[in-house]
Amino acid sequence: MICDIENGDNQFIANVNEHHEHGTCNPLKMLQKTTFDAVACSGMGMRAVQMLNQSGIKVLFSNSLFVEDLLNEYKDGRLKDLTLELSCKQHNCH
Repeated sequence: MICDIENGDNQFIANVNEHHEHGTCNPLKMLQKTTFDAVACSGMGMRAVQMLNQSGIKVLFSNSLFVEDLLNEYKDGRLKDLTLELSCKQHNCH
């Protein structure tokens, strides 16, 4: 889900890269036609975090199950950066 905080627009994008071999994740491939500055998730591998960060995209951590809750956390400044140290080291870690 892509959410524009400023104007409230939402756009759903299916994760076609969800099932992949270890080390072959390419989070930017399916999002290359979309402009955004942050990603929120409950877990992500180190390589994906690095790729996003190197492209100027911030990776944020949240355990929220609903988009509305996630957006409220973001607006309230309660989301934490998903650092390389906190990234997943194997599949099924989140």
